[in-house]
Amino acid sequence: HGQTYRYRSPNSDMLGILVERASGKRVSDLLSEKLWLPLGAASEMSVTVDMEGTARTAGGMSMTPRDLARIGEMMRQGGTANGRRIVPEAWVRDTVASGGSHEAWRRGTMVFLFPKGRYRNKWYQMGTPSGAFCGIGIHGQWIYVNPSDEVVIAKMSSQPEPVDDQLDLDVVAFFEALSRMV
Repeated sequence: HGQTYRYRSPNSDMLGILVERASGKRVSDLLSEKLWLPLGAASEMSVTVDMEGTARTAGGMSMTPRDLARIGEMMRQGGTANGRRIVPEAWVRDTVASGGSHEAWRRGTMVFLFPKGRYRNKWYQMGTPSGAFCGIGIHGQWIYVNPSDEVVIAKMSSQPEPVDDQLDLDVVAFFEALSRMV
């Protein structure tokens, strides 16, 4: 831990299991109570479960692009939405501004995507002057947040490959260019 960044889906699945055990609630119920309802989501969210009924938190959450953008806007607003505090401001700041190790990131396999990047709490900090950060999902799902330019972009896709490095580089360039146009 802390030496070399490597995203591993089973770690995200284990996090879901730990959250359920610690809270005594299903991930879907906890997300509904603590995030979805306070966020003012317009549509339902679903969480895929495995054959044992365990939430698949590494890649089994589905929502509309508009509601995904609401999550990005809440993060851009420091953890607030609809005039309500959803997540602690200190957690947001640690996640997207000050947390994560650039050295661990630099030794990892995704440095090509964000050469000055970091990773913290399931969010990628891009290391750009704009303070942009993002969430990246399997098969091309993205949420991009650029605080300086007040831009949030939700991208839905169904890429044939789970990860496409060249396409990811193009997506990042597109998001950055689009932000500058606003």
